[in-house]
Amino acid sequence: TSALLIGFFLVGGPEVFMILGGILAGKEGVQLVTNKIKRMLGLSVGRYPAPRGQYNFALFLIFLWLIAGVIFPYMLPYLQTIPFFEKNLLYITIAFDVILLLSIFLLGGNQMIVKLGKLITWEEWQLSPEKDHN
Repeated sequence: TSALLIGFFLVGGPEVFMILGGILAGKEGVQLVTNKIKRMLGLSVGRYPAPRGQYNFALFLIFLWLIAGVIFPYMLPYLQTIPFFEKNLLYITIAFDVILLLSIFLLGGNQMIVKLGKLITWEEWQLSPEKDHN
């Protein structure tokens, strides 16, 4: 059962709950929770463009999460031999998911959310004409 929970939290559980929570809470509820968490972290409340350092830190945390998501499954047999990882693997995977959510929605600012929105939105694409290299 713990392997099932680890897989759930590693592969998409938080994202599913985040979407469900956003649907159930509505825009005002999500904004209220986001502002409270921002106050706890000492960040500006509301929508704002993130400063360059804060945005780069958010990108670093996202890449850290991505690397952990790629490396941890391959290293799992080795990590389970270390007592700390064996006892806390579920909490470690939950922590990485929390880091991902914090980096996208709190540290990345409005531009991170807009960029992710553009990433999943289809736009008609025009190819530039090919240049003749002769």
